[in-house]
Amino acid sequence: MIKYIEQWGTGTNEMVKRCLEWGIPEPEFEYVTGDLVVTFMKTKLTEEYLDKLGLNERQKRAIKYLKENKEITLSKFRILYPEIADRTLRKDLEDIVKAGIVKPIGEKRGRKYVLK
Repeated sequence: MIKYIEQWGTGTNEMVKRCLEWGIPEPEFEYVTGDLVVTFMKTKLTEEYLDKLGLNERQKRAIKYLKENKEITLSKFRILYPEIADRTLRKDLEDIVKAGIVKPIGEKRGRKYVLK
């Protein structure tokens, strides 16, 4: 019986390990009315998480675009916000790089951004 309980208890560690291997956030464990509830998320980039980082609406939209299209460039970002100056859009992209959400690939005009 002890072996089963030990194996059962290490299952939570195995879930965390597998999530990290697959590049998804660790599951959330919580007790709800006496039951253990485990929540798995496809991405940590939820609206709530982005709000905690203090991102503006343009940056959130860029991340949503990245989730759907896998990459974004300044010119693609400009299409979403034609009324905003390039300098501001560039800063928005650099801020989400600094937040650790995306990484830049390439230099200057050929630069694109992808999710980490």
